[in-house]
Amino acid sequence: MRKFFAMLFLIMSIGVSAYAQSPQDLDLSVDWVRLPDTVVREITPDSPFLMEQHSYLTVDIGVPAGNYVIAMSYMSLNPILGRNNIVVSVDDFSDQVPVISVWADESKVYEQDRFGNDILPRQITIQEFHTEYLVSNVTLSRQPLIFNLDENSELTIQSLDNSLLIQSIFVLEVHTVPPFEETAQAAAPLGSDVIIIEGENHVVKSHSFIGSVNEQNPAIYPFELERRLLNAAHFNRLGEKLVWRFYVDTPGRYRISFRYAQWALQEMEVYRNILINGQIPSAEFINLPFTYTGVPNTFSNKTADSYIFLEAGWNTIAMQSDAAILMPYYMRLRHIQNSLNEITTELRRLANITGTAHRHRTWAVEQYMPGITQRLTDYSEELTNLVAEIPRLSERNPAPLTVLLVSASQLDRLVERIDRLPANLNRLSDVTLVMADLVGSLMTQPMLLDRIYIHPDNFELPPARLSFFQSLGHSIREFFHALLRVNQDLVVAGRQDEDEVVVWVSRPIHIVEMMQQMIDSGYTPETGQRVRLSVITDPQRLILSNASGTNPDAALGISAHIPFEFALRGAVADLTQFPDFIPFVREHFVPETFQAFVFEDGIYALPETKNVFMMFYRQDILEHLGLAPPDTWDDVRAMMPVLRRNAMNFFIPLSQGVGFKPFFGTAPFIFQMEADLYTPDGMATAMHTPNSLEAFELMTDLFRIYALQDNVPSFYQSFRMGTIPVGVADLNQLIQFRVAAPEIDGLWNIELAPGAAGSDGIIRRYQLAAQSTCIILSTSEKQEQAWDFLKWWMSTEVQTEFGFNMVYRLGPEFVWGSANIQAFATLPFTAREREVILGMWEWIREVPRHPASYIVERELSNAWFATVGDNVPSRIALDTSMTIANREITRRLEEFGYVENGVPVRDFIIRPIHTFLGGYANAGS
Repeated sequence: MRKFFAMLFLIMSIGVSAYAQSPQDLDLSVDWVRLPDTVVREITPDSPFLMEQHSYLTVDIGVPAGNYVIAMSYMSLNPILGRNNIVVSVDDFSDQVPVISVWADESKVYEQDRFGNDILPRQITIQEFHTEYLVSNVTLSRQPLIFNLDENSELTIQSLDNSLLIQSIFVLEVHTVPPFEETAQAAAPLGSDVIIIEGENHVVKSHSFIGSVNEQNPAIYPFELERRLLNAAHFNRLGEKLVWRFYVDTPGRYRISFRYAQWALQEMEVYRNILINGQIPSAEFINLPFTYTGVPNTFSNKTADSYIFLEAGWNTIAMQSDAAILMPYYMRLRHIQNSLNEITTELRRLANITGTAHRHRTWAVEQYMPGITQRLTDYSEELTNLVAEIPRLSERNPAPLTVLLVSASQLDRLVERIDRLPANLNRLSDVTLVMADLVGSLMTQPMLLDRIYIHPDNFELPPARLSFFQSLGHSIREFFHALLRVNQDLVVAGRQDEDEVVVWVSRPIHIVEMMQQMIDSGYTPETGQRVRLSVITDPQRLILSNASGTNPDAALGISAHIPFEFALRGAVADLTQFPDFIPFVREHFVPETFQAFVFEDGIYALPETKNVFMMFYRQDILEHLGLAPPDTWDDVRAMMPVLRRNAMNFFIPLSQGVGFKPFFGTAPFIFQMEADLYTPDGMATAMHTPNSLEAFELMTDLFRIYALQDNVPSFYQSFRMGTIPVGVADLNQLIQFRVAAPEIDGLWNIELAPGAAGSDGIIRRYQLAAQSTCIILSTSEKQEQAWDFLKWWMSTEVQTEFGFNMVYRLGPEFVWGSANIQAFATLPFTAREREVILGMWEWIREVPRHPASYIVERELSNAWFATVGDNVPSRIALDTSMTIANREITRRLEEFGYVENGVPVRDFIIRPIHTFLGGYANAGS
């Protein structure tokens, strides 16, 4: 009976947990951050300071000389995901500070999809002023920055890519949070309430993409085997913060316990700051450690060692990821990393001065770099010491730290043959890359939260894990459920409803689920047409489906080269059959993107996503070298001697890939030189023309004469380290720099990719962009319905909504590069990023598809390797490779009926896309 009433009491207590308060009712000025009574100066103008993008604000903050922290009450006006930073400067000190927006779920009453699964609600920003301390965005600590101020101090704020309103600036004395036993509440009576807060019922949060998730684990609450519920909360990166609201009947001292999982950082801890009503209650709640819980799906309970004091009424509790406790180790790692980068740069200069760093050559390294042997030895010892000192949970070395021991061993081997150090630069670079990856892993603090318990001492926590018999029972239920359930997964299955449009999608299942939810809540209610999505991992299954009779009506996420191959075999429908196809294309797309989908007199796909190439450059390094970002290939050639003298280089897509150089690396040079890949009749390559030869010589001379690096393992790492401070890369690289390289934020920029200047003075910057497509299968009996669905899916409104859903739900690294140009322009890029990206869209040019495209691509790559790697004269190498390609072209055209017995019987005409679209084409075409 006692257990019955205890359980009843627990169930009743759930009614006063965090979700009882809606986001709109939350008093942000109290619950987000509440300042202590140590404010010595407040600057509050009559009207808020408005800071536009890239603007400056200087404020007098003179106070008596001493150490202080600074807080601001502000509101971000245009959140730029992944790059919401400002630069703050006081006297000679400067640092990057994150600008936090306050987010919330639009509703805590979750809608369900067609299978009864919870749908993550729309994310909204709370447009109210809130207070934040100024903290660094480039270290492991999210503790307030400490400024040394005096009567003449001024605070300068530089906005980067976001606009914000600043309501107030507060200068506070440095406040040390005492242990709970030293606070006034230490003697307060014990509280008696038991409050259970579900992790998913957070009220507000610091980022749109953290918060509620589904975890199919019977050990957590709530859980249903038959459907997926939003039943936990996740937050991974430093600075991410969740806030819950709860009600207390009896004031007093309480314990806090957490049911959580942390299985990403093996044998290590992650850390959270705990805030009660906007303040850290005692020192015990700064960097509260959460230990490794073991294999995935394993949860643990943790009870904090100290009490908290709660007043009666509504209260808030917040958890913020912070790893300030690891800062001493982080600083030592960064010091070693930076020192090794400097040594690597000096060694490259040495190799450039004395000649090629051949592996059998020796150097008197100590003569050129006195003390280098001792420095490397010291760094090896320091890395070994760090492994012993960084907190861990057992005597075993955690996997993230084992790499430091490997790096130390690598340094020891380099010291043993110090006379060959310049020839072993790759090994030294590997050490710095490993350390950079470790620093990145320490900046990730992953954790999954099921519940927060606020309770008295005598409360017994429910077990965090199932017993053996509970696990066995669940496994049996799960087995029979899998056998008996109606198919509720987005997998390929037979047609269940003759009225459904069946669409196969080559994308991860969590993305396809989002797409299906949008269809069920948007397209189907609007049109009455049901659409069923199914996930496929191999697009070639589309061909096999014709034989089995399970072919879909349409497919999404199909690689850009596949529609032509299918059209050649009559497997996909010609979209020009639909009367509104041409108007739809001209309204929503860059026409040139369709060139890869042309076969004879038809167009056989819609582009779904596009990539885009642009130029990245390190502003700090180029300014130091006295160089400007190049605009043409002549500019690149002119800057190469300066870069090489400083042991640096330039990156282009041709610099990646060891054994094969695909079209996205070679074709842009051909198009920029106003050449073509094929003759007008399609019977041979056109690489014999003067312009084609000039293009090939340019793409090889950059490596043979100007010493571009022909195999760059990682432009991302080289750009971060500064060894390659400028280069051409794609949209994925932009996202990676924004999200995963905070240490160089504000030091780099982007520009239009360099091109070739023509006789008309126009710089042609052509780049490929094709990525994924939408197709309709020719065997479909619902082609009209499928076309109507594709128009809806690729419409500006739907693509814009889906693009924002991707970023807001999954994070800033999940940018949906929609081929719809209006939708792409609305994504949360900075003004400069949007200007450059859309500027490069005007220079999209696709490789026309041909039955023998593969051999032309391969032989062009072979000719490049022969010229660059084997020093074969460029014209001889190109002629040899194109002879092979032409033989294969003839064979392939004979296979498809364009040639008989070696004699052309009809031309393989590659129609330019503008002939379909009434003369409309890209700028610059």
